[in-house]
Amino acid sequence: EEAYKSELGLCYDITFNRLICLNNMPVNRYSDYLNRSNKLEDYMNLLLQNFNPQAVDGLMCRNLFSIGWDGRIFDCDFNQQLDLPIKLKG
Repeated sequence: EEAYKSELGLCYDITFNRLICLNNMPVNRYSDYLNRSNKLEDYMNLLLQNFNPQAVDGLMCRNLFSIGWDGRIFDCDFNQQLDLPIKLKG
């Protein structure tokens, strides 16, 4: 985070308090593109080879949620993209 703050501040005069990084999870259009270009398997292998278990505690899906335009609640942006809302009991 400090490296991003420094680089973005010096080069672009951008300041921020907290950095949330989104990866290129292959869902929807990106998945379609990877399938069409026959690169999905290679990309998934790249993700697996670079998995960092130490990053799990900082995942935004563990303590943030998203609200869809129709009021449905999602426990992760990726689940919102996949149209997988939280299922409420009751």
